[in-house]
Amino acid sequence: MDGPRATSLGAGGSPQRAFRIRAVPASPVPGDSKVGRSPLEVGVMGSGGWLVRHPVPIGARVVQASTAPRGVVVRNWDGGPEVTAPSHDPGPATSVRLRPPVSPSSVLRRDRLLRRLEQHPGAVTFVSAHAGAGKTTLVADWATTRMADGGLVASYGFDRFDDDPARLWEGILAALRATEAFPERSALHDDLVATPHEVTEVFVERVAEAVASLATPLSLVLDDVHVVTNPAVVGSLARLARAASERLHLVLISRSDSPIGLLRLRVEGRVRELHSEDLAFTAEETATYLATQGLHLPSAGVHTLQERTRGRAAGVRIAALAMAASDDPRGLVDRFGGDEPPGLSSRERS
Repeated sequence: MDGPRATSLGAGGSPQRAFRIRAVPASPVPGDSKVGRSPLEVGVMGSGGWLVRHPVPIGARVVQASTAPRGVVVRNWDGGPEVTAPSHDPGPATSVRLRPPVSPSSVLRRDRLLRRLEQHPGAVTFVSAHAGAGKTTLVADWATTRMADGGLVASYGFDRFDDDPARLWEGILAALRATEAFPERSALHDDLVATPHEVTEVFVERVAEAVASLATPLSLVLDDVHVVTNPAVVGSLARLARAASERLHLVLISRSDSPIGLLRLRVEGRVRELHSEDLAFTAEETATYLATQGLHLPSAGVHTLQERTRGRAAGVRIAALAMAASDDPRGLVDRFGGDEPPGLSSRERS
C-alpha cells in the first residue's frame, strides 16, 4: 500500500493526509470494455492531480476501495465506517486506466517485432492495427522487457471520456506520477498539480521538460488513441509528439491512422511504425503458438489456418481454443471461418 502523499487541512481546519489507493469498479463503466479487468489506480485529495479525491484523516490506513454511484467507497484497516468520496465528475472519472503494461505469460513472444521496436531510435512509436491484431499485447511485451532492464514506463489507456483536454491531461499526469520517478520538487508535483482549463503549448512543454529532467529516459504509452477527436485534445497530443525525444519516448497505440498527424515527424525520421500487415502472424509464429498450447498441425493445416485467420492474433487464439475443445481439430481448421469457429460456445468466445 502506498504511503501518504500530501497533507492538507479539512473543512474544520484539522490536518488531513492524502493516500493513494487502488480501486476496482463494482460494475463496468458503460462503453469501456477494459474497465474491471485489473485494478485501477485512483487517488485522494492532495495526491497531486488524481481523478477521484477524498481526504482521509491522519491515522486512517486505506486498505480497500470500490466505485459507488457517487465516487469511491473507502474502508480503514480497523474495519471503520465506509466513507463515500464524491468525485468532481462522478462516473467517468473512475474509468481512468493507469495499469502498468504487463505481458501475460501465455502470450507468444514476437521477437521479430520486438527487434523492430528496439532497432530504430525514433522519438515516437506508432502501432496501428485493427481490433484483435495484438498491438496492445505486443507493446505490453516490449514494456515488460523495458522495465525488467530498469527502464521507466508510464501507461494510460484512453476512453471516450478523455475527449476533453482537462480530463485527458489529468490522466496523463497521473500516469506519469504513478511511476514514482519524479522528485517531490518536480513540476509534476508542484505547479502542474492542477490541470489548466486550456492545455497550452507551454503547459505541454513543461510536462516534457519535467520528464526529460529524469535520470532515466521514460516511455509514455498511450493506448486507444483513436477514440479522441476533439481538436483541442488532438492539438495537445500533437504538441506532446513534437516534444518527444530520447528522454521522453512516446508510444501511441491506435486502431486507425494517428489523429494527431505524424507527417512532419515521419519526414524527419523520428517515427517508427508497425501496422496490421506487420502484426499478422507468420505461418511459423502460428505453428509456434499452437505448439505452446499443446496443439500440432501438419504444414498444410498451418497454412490453411493462416489463410483463414489472415494471421490475426485474436483469430489464431480463437482457433486454438476451438481446436483444444474439438475431437477433430484438423477437420475444424478446414471449417474455420476466421473469428467464429464451429463448435465454440459463447462462453469460450468471450
